[in-house]
Amino acid sequence: MELHELMRKLHKLELVQQLGHRRGAQEHGLYFGQMPVLDFIAANPGCTQVQVADHLRVSPASIALSTKRLQKAGYLTKEVDAENLRCKRLYISEEGQRVCAMSVSYTHLRAHETELHL
Repeated sequence: MELHELMRKLHKLELVQQLGHRRGAQEHGLYFGQMPVLDFIAANPGCTQVQVADHLRVSPASIALSTKRLQKAGYLTKEVDAENLRCKRLYISEEGQRVCAMSVSYTHLRAHETELHL
């Protein structure tokens, strides 16, 4: 596969993933930017807000607000780190896992429809 073709498919996959995030967010009353936060926490249980912010390249304050809203909605939990009481570890709840799984399912469906075959 040529580099150009590979880059085109990667770009298309990114667009499909964004559609999946947008659909998942809309169906659950979330903001569009909260789906990547949930995805990262699901893939990295026990991560910190700083780690999420670094990964998504946004401010820690933005992640603090998003995680507060996600916690209030029941999509994640925060637990105090036993070694550093100022640090809170983030974990996705069962409801958060369900939302992420639905978003991934939609992404795979759309990828199949667009012949990306993940």
